[in-house]
Amino acid sequence: MVCDNGALSDALSTACFVLGKEKGTALLKEYNAGGIFINSDHQVFVTDNLINSFKIVEKQYILK
Repeated sequence: MVCDNGALSDALSTACFVLGKEKGTALLKEYNAGGIFINSDHQVFVTDNLINSFKIVEKQYILK
């Protein structure tokens, strides 16, 4: 997770892990934070505010 406060970023990371992509993304928006979610099928989901700063370099991962 990416946000202005390290402790908040840590808390959001844990919360998003528990909540999953859909609810986690909504939580991140509330805090104006960004995140990257990767599922077991190697699908990568990046929040809108990070998409221009993110690049996949491993071919097994797919940006969704």
